[in-house]
Amino acid sequence: MTTLMISGWKQGFQKVKFTDLLQTVLGYPLSRAKRMTDAILESETVEIHVDDAEAERIVSAMEQLGAKCTAAVPAR
Repeated sequence: MTTLMISGWKQGFQKVKFTDLLQTVLGYPLSRAKRMTDAILESETVEIHVDDAEAERIVSAMEQLGAKCTAAVPAR
């Protein structure tokens, strides 16, 4: 598993599309996805765990929507 750290957002952050991404790609219910998006807007760091194979694609999609996102693969 890869941990994605969303630490903030850039001007033009597309919060509705970001919430939709959390729902469609990660399978989160609307309430959880919205809470996470709101936390990011409040400058809180949000951690998301994703499959290693999907991490790069998800980081890219989040960055395109204006999220500040980094991936950290845990040591094995």
